[in-house]
Amino acid sequence: MLAAYYKTIFTLNIFKLYSTDKTTVFHALIYYYKHNKRVNLMLSEKRASLALKRRKAIRQFAQGKGYKYVSKKLEVNVWTVREWMRAYKAGNYKPGAKKFWDFSKEERALRRKSMIELSQKGLLSIRQIAEMNCCSEKTVRRVINEYKATLLEESQSSQSIA
Repeated sequence: MLAAYYKTIFTLNIFKLYSTDKTTVFHALIYYYKHNKRVNLMLSEKRASLALKRRKAIRQFAQGKGYKYVSKKLEVNVWTVREWMRAYKAGNYKPGAKKFWDFSKEERALRRKSMIELSQKGLLSIRQIAEMNCCSEKTVRRVINEYKATLLEESQSSQSIA
């Protein structure tokens, strides 16, 4: 499936990628999405295939398989499968449930702000913040790290000006 993404990028001559870095491909797709809606179909296909893999993983969890085995079998990141397993065990797996990226841009911005505020207060764990905001722990960590990086850049730029 990743080959289809590369093919699209190369045929459209948007980026010339000399590495097989998946994040570079993803950012290239996002860039292209802003200019052409056809990539939206590709991203929705990826989400659909991931949802199918998640359903397969849930079936294997029910059979007693572990998350490491399932991640190798389905070729999905081990930490993603671990979160699926935790949700399954807690009874929180809801097929078709609204995820973080399903919210509007404004709603996501508000949720990011609440994630940062909650993490600064230190009253809740990363997992609890993730559950409150309909996202993964990885998303919460990414938002917090991006916020810390912007603070660091601002402080360095203010020091260089002074």
